[in-house]
Amino acid sequence: MATKTSRTVTARSSFQKFFFVTFFVTFMLAISNAVNAIQITLEPDDYGVGAPLENEFVTTAWVDGPLKNQKWSSALLARDGREYDPNYSAPTGTLIFGAFPFIYDEHSPAASFGGLGIKFHQDVKRITLLANSIYPPGDLSAVWAAFDIDGNQIASGYAGGDRPATETFAIEIHSKGVRSLILGGDYATSAICFDRLTFEVDAAFLSEPGTMIIFIIGLAMLILRPKRKQRSH
Repeated sequence: MATKTSRTVTARSSFQKFFFVTFFVTFMLAISNAVNAIQITLEPDDYGVGAPLENEFVTTAWVDGPLKNQKWSSALLARDGREYDPNYSAPTGTLIFGAFPFIYDEHSPAASFGGLGIKFHQDVKRITLLANSIYPPGDLSAVWAAFDIDGNQIASGYAGGDRPATETFAIEIHSKGVRSLILGGDYATSAICFDRLTFEVDAAFLSEPGTMIIFIIGLAMLILRPKRKQRSH
């Protein structure tokens, strides 16, 4: 009878350990996924007038022509929005990327684009830009197109068309696997000013997912390892 009771207690203990380890592994993997995404910001006011707007994650440029032919060799320079109008108010601070038109020539052999170009050095997600219009009626929209690593268009959209002049609005792009963007004012009008870019990248350098999984499995094995019975003398 004592042996049966002992086995029941041992089985119950093993089940509790298994349940705990399963919960622990699931929890740690969730944390790992959360930690492996960090938000990057490119804010013109952080750079100063005339400074190149780029960092280790992203480069900006004026795009003109087929996207696949762009060399991205010269970054845009931070500009004071009051160059366009002394009374202009930037979405944040005073410096912006600039005011750009959105140009698309569908009749060219390879689709040609013109506008604010943003090239990411790795796949990104949850992209947001702040913008406003300097056109007096304030009824122009910001147009954007997103592309993958091969230069294929994967998404496009509009934002801000119902906002009055100088009122800030957000351009939110939720597509995954984005490697580049082109943005500008519709009707090929340089009336939309762009400011403060934020996006998320997978922070592989913080913690390699494979290494984290191996660590968690190893820890689980240590927890589940049966204890050796001490011999009685």
